Amino acid sequence: MTAPKIALRLRAALTHAGVTQAELARRTGRNPSTVSHWIKGSRIPPSTTAAAIAAAIGIRAAWLLLGDGPMSDDTPTTGPARATPTRPKRAPKAKAA
Repeated sequence: MTAPKIALRLRAALTHAGVTQAELARRTGRNPSTVSHWIKGSRIPPSTTAAAIAAAIGIRAAWLLLGDGPMSDDTPTTGPARATPTRPKRAPKAKAA
């Protein structure tokens, strides 16, 4: 459990949920500067706080803290959980006639 990895997963989860840092602070009752430290990776939220974060944005605390399993119960699992979405593959270029 390292702060930079948790920060990466937290940013991905916020983007996935469409939640801002300010909204996360409001939902968890934490100071916005504390939330900023979590997102920058300079602090790790305590496990009880991680559970509150997970509940507030609809993700699994185990995924947030450890990267275990899917991000949320509705996230399809086809392989290891990813902290950031993969890029879509480009469609092949049409051949000129």
